[in-house]
Amino acid sequence: MKIILMKNKQNLLFLLVLLVAISCKKEDGNNTPTLTNKVYDNGPLSTGNLNAATPPVTAPTGYTWSELQLNNNTIGFSIGSGYIIADDFVVPAGESWKIDSIKTYCYASGHTLSTSPVYATRIRIWKGQPDQVGSSVVVGDTITNVLKSSRSSYIYRIYKNGNTFTREIWESTSAFNSSISLTLTEGIYWLEIVQYAGDATYMPPVTITGQLNKSGGNGIQKERTIAASYSTVKDFVSNAQQDFPFKIHYRK
Repeated sequence: MKIILMKNKQNLLFLLVLLVAISCKKEDGNNTPTLTNKVYDNGPLSTGNLNAATPPVTAPTGYTWSELQLNNNTIGFSIGSGYIIADDFVVPAGESWKIDSIKTYCYASGHTLSTSPVYATRIRIWKGQPDQVGSSVVVGDTITNVLKSSRSSYIYRIYKNGNTFTREIWESTSAFNSSISLTLTEGIYWLEIVQYAGDATYMPPVTITGQLNKSGGNGIQKERTIAASYSTVKDFVSNAQQDFPFKIHYRK
């Protein structure tokens, strides 16, 4: 009887040690540490469901406005077959981002169908500013379509005090080939949208209520010609430099 009790105590002690070890090491089915899903957001578009008119006009149910602020007058920048747009983002020191998908935003003026006007996206990620000496493409090219889906963002782009429904903003989700293990280490990167394929499309800039632009805005644009070079993107009236909206879904 004493021997049996001793064995039972030993078994109980072994089970307790095993449970403690399991609870201290959280792993997935592949015995690798689980990664936390994160979203990098380069700036908002929605300015709420009321415009600045007197009296204010309410956006349709389920929608909000993206209304030009103060004396800004540029409602969007071309991102169709004729132009390329780019903007930067930073992976902080000591971090590594495993990129899952990228969300970008555009509208096609006059497009009123319930389906997206976008049927292809071509995107590159640069380490350093595009076309600069010392910069290089990390992933992506000018040929491969990386579009996975495109749907309404439930936002209408409007001029100040406007209330039209002819510029519905579409959210396009892109992802690189699953065989590419894309992990970005700390540093400054640039997201370059080489082309939206579809109806003539435009990208609205980041829009913040009561501000001309996002602090530190440095979006750039160029024509799709060999000789073209990038130039800063500014509102045509206020001359405020603009940034472009995008979201990067990643794990770390």
